[in-house]
Amino acid sequence: MREIPRRKLMLATVLAGCALSLGVPGEAVAQPAVTHPSAEVLVLHGTTCAQPIVDPQIGEIPPLKHNCWKVLDKRNLALTAGAPSLMPLANGRTFQVAYNGASAEKPPRFKVTASISKPDGVGFNQLADFTAEPGKKFHVGGFAYQNGSLVLAIRILP
Repeated sequence: MREIPRRKLMLATVLAGCALSLGVPGEAVAQPAVTHPSAEVLVLHGTTCAQPIVDPQIGEIPPLKHNCWKVLDKRNLALTAGAPSLMPLANGRTFQVAYNGASAEKPPRFKVTASISKPDGVGFNQLADFTAEPGKKFHVGGFAYQNGSLVLAIRILP
């Protein structure tokens, strides 16, 4: 068996010690990546018209009397606890969605509060508190707008 010169052995030991001291601390490696859900929001405009038509992006239509539906806006809003996300609406008001954390259920659901700005622009009126199933769409709204209704179709994406 060949003997390793003492100098090379010391150099290898020093390099190994440096590599270990520069490595990432065990805590950082053990923590999972933080992911935040988002809210996919479709602003829908429903009217009653002679020739029924529904924009294919909508999927299941809201349970209102209208037979014509189109998408006016589509956005993905980041959801972070303690920081509501805002979106302007076609009727001049502002939609707000607040993330209230994940439920303890398995698989987890997402707790959200949907609100709309007051007509005078000062503060928000709560529309609903939801414990949303990931990927499942729900509707809020029904605000009068241009001879029809504005409805928000919301889907929480993990």
